[in-house]
Amino acid sequence: MKKLAILIAAVSLLALTGCGGKAEAPVSEAETTAETTTLSDEERLAKMQANYLKRLALTASELPAEALDIPDDWEKLTVNGVTLRIPADFAEDAEDSTTYSFKCGDVKGYVNFYEDDEVDINGLYKSMLEMTDLKSAFGSFGLEFDGTVRSMYKNLLTLTAEDLESADEKTKNDLSSFGALFMFTEKMYDLEKDGCELFISDMKDSMKDDDGNDAYSVDIFDDNSELYVVTIGCKDELTALRIAASAELE
Repeated sequence: MKKLAILIAAVSLLALTGCGGKAEAPVSEAETTAETTTLSDEERLAKMQANYLKRLALTASELPAEALDIPDDWEKLTVNGVTLRIPADFAEDAEDSTTYSFKCGDVKGYVNFYEDDEVDINGLYKSMLEMTDLKSAFGSFGLEFDGTVRSMYKNLLTLTAEDLESADEKTKNDLSSFGALFMFTEKMYDLEKDGCELFISDMKDSMKDDDGNDAYSVDIFDDNSELYVVTIGCKDELTALRIAASAELE
């Protein structure tokens, strides 16, 4: 799952920068071979941090009203504690019990439910929180931080480009690595529901599978800030957003 790879990269970058020590800087995918040979480790790290900081200016949007209008004939599907409404014409992948393909008229796609034994994604996020002083960083913008991953998401998605531009260097350094979490996100939606909150990443035009499906990721936090993840692949935006918006916890 690409999202997990991005998260691991973010944790690695925090380990490099959070303690103030020097280490060999990782090379971002966007850098060319020429840049790699001419930039020092410190310059490459600074460039990566600047790119990540730009991604933090991704304020959350409200879902379009039609995305909340789930068709009556869609069925409920519950896997790994997450319930989704999905087009009735769907089938479980013969080789992967957490992946389901669906067809809705001419629209085809899939949903994949994150499985706990893949990677401890909650543990990775929590390790990120332990590596930097987010309470101080968010406090500089007048934001309260309760120490949870859910609170981290809420605060990050309120920051604007103007906020980040006016921040002091320590705050920029503390927050920059978290931009890696949104490197492929074109738009983010925040939807609060009874007992959970959804952060829906629209990665359209940034990530496609071999069938040309656009990618969407749904991060679902329960009231204890534990995270559940579902990914969706679909060429039709409205269908994908309706599936995402239907997410609930058992």
